[in-house]
Amino acid sequence: MRENPVLMLAVLSLVGAMIGWTTNVVAIKLLFRPLKPINILGFKIQGVIPKRRDEIAKSIGETVEEELLSVDEIIEQLLEGTDKQDILDMLKVKIVELTEGKLPSFIPSAFSGMISKYIEDIIDEKGELMKKVKALLTN
Repeated sequence: MRENPVLMLAVLSLVGAMIGWTTNVVAIKLLFRPLKPINILGFKIQGVIPKRRDEIAKSIGETVEEELLSVDEIIEQLLEGTDKQDILDMLKVKIVELTEGKLPSFIPSAFSGMISKYIEDIIDEKGELMKKVKALLTN
């Protein structure tokens, strides 16, 4: 019996398509899975993306910083139109709130008030540093 070339071409095309589809599915699954390393006969198998998650995140962060937004631009936008005293006041309020929340409850309120006042004084003293930072950012 003679082989039909059209039928042979159709079968080979179908087999090739099935092999290609299967390898693509396996390759895509292996990019993401398994999430945690699995030991098989002494070899560790883990998905490429979960295994290199930290490297990928760092690379994406660097790309965003270099190509989209730099830290300098973000700080400049935050400080733009904001008075130095407003920033210092916000810092004082937040730091005092955090400090009071972290202090043990058995400390008398007089001492916690003294600690809060001391922190506010330090922020006021270091306020000049903020002025220098703003001057550097505007240059």
